[in-house]
Amino acid sequence: MPVFFVAMNASRLYVVSKGEYLMKSIFSVGVISLGLLVSACGGPDGAKPSGEAEASQSAKDMIAEIVASPDRSEEHKVRDAGRKPADILAFSKIKPGDKVGDLAAAGGYYTAMLSRLVGDEGAVYSVDPSRIFDHFPNARETFPKYAESDPRDNVSYTVQKFD
Repeated sequence: MPVFFVAMNASRLYVVSKGEYLMKSIFSVGVISLGLLVSACGGPDGAKPSGEAEASQSAKDMIAEIVASPDRSEEHKVRDAGRKPADILAFSKIKPGDKVGDLAAAGGYYTAMLSRLVGDEGAVYSVDPSRIFDHFPNARETFPKYAESDPRDNVSYTVQKFD
């Protein structure tokens, strides 16, 4: 069975897999159980799962470099204080070569950093729920606008029905 990790920040879930099997299973079923989310992110008090090691210093350095990168958009950098991307990425243990799903990718805030973190050998599957466009019609242009400004070969984008 592939190793995976699920983390949540605001409305986004990140699924990391050592292989394609988990990603295909999740996208074909379209459901991630709340129990899986709770077990991956810790208990109700927010405690980390027992035995979880801190990210290595080299991983922390790589993440810090990605977050501080001058090629990130100013629009994304403004959101860093509230979103704490270095903490989220370190907690996720995402590394080069991993396959990552960015669910509710919106403007590509996390996709931009995840694509750099997983590198050329990894992949980011960015997905927006189709239902969001019913409530926010202008959101349909948000990810394509990001993708045009920061094209990445390891990123794929799709819109899916989540319910």
